[in-house]
Amino acid sequence: MASKGAKRGGNDTGHSESVIGLTLPNGTLYSGTVIDGVPEGNGVVKFIGAAWFKGKFINGEPRGPGSIRLNTGETIFGEFSDNVFVGERAKGRRTEVIKFTVQKGRLTRVLNENKKVPDPLPEPEPEPEPEIPEPEEIIEEIPEPEPEPEPVVVQKKTPPQKPPSEYGVREYADGKYMGEFRNGKRDGKGRFVRNDGTVFLGDFSNDRPHGNMTVTDPEGNVSFEGEYRNGEMHYGTLKLGNRTYVGQFKRGVFHGLGKFTGSDGVTIEGVFHFGRYIGPIKDPTKPATWKNAIPVSEKSE
Repeated sequence: MASKGAKRGGNDTGHSESVIGLTLPNGTLYSGTVIDGVPEGNGVVKFIGAAWFKGKFINGEPRGPGSIRLNTGETIFGEFSDNVFVGERAKGRRTEVIKFTVQKGRLTRVLNENKKVPDPLPEPEPEPEPEIPEPEEIIEEIPEPEPEPEPVVVQKKTPPQKPPSEYGVREYADGKYMGEFRNGKRDGKGRFVRNDGTVFLGDFSNDRPHGNMTVTDPEGNVSFEGEYRNGEMHYGTLKLGNRTYVGQFKRGVFHGLGKFTGSDGVTIEGVFHFGRYIGPIKDPTKPATWKNAIPVSEKSE
């Protein structure tokens, strides 16, 4: 396996643990924690075909809770077990269970496990070829073809390419980063540990978290899992002690469509506006703005 990374030292079992980038035997690309050269712990894997999985790895395989980001941009949260990912996503007012499996490094959706393929029909017997009489030999002078004009070569402008990434370690005023760089900035897969012990593991762009991201608090508990945009939470699951919010964010607060579960188990679901709950959504086919919500005061009347 090709690899690159930084060694973190041994653990209590005497095994070598590190955060590293690997090319796995099935052609997928892995970035995350590695023990004795095998993915173990939190990590991110890029499948063949631009799909990503971010979550737990055990003995080199994804296993346990995590999220899949498809090449369409959609993020699905679920769990990997025995090489099969089972997740849920919203479909109108219902929740749809969706399954994927990994085959030869590609993420393939399982459409219908009970669907049977009918037996193929027998091939028809070939019909006998008709007898065609041989034509009489005709000698005819064929004129020389006129020379074809030379093709006009149109030079296409090549779009600017991103500079190649470099892997390294750099310390900042607020913490330490280990991962990919472009033009001297954090760009690509990486791991940033703040001075207070908070860990950001995932995608970076232009020196900020941008893309799939898992945030772990100083005690080692996952506090956020989802998508960052331009250094801010955009969509995902945020855990606040024994309270949980799943949905959209803006400027670091609940904003858009989401679901909040309190410490008493009571759940409110609908439209949030800059951290304040407005009410259930009116029309799920339209954007989740405060205008497309039924205010709590109106609903109780």
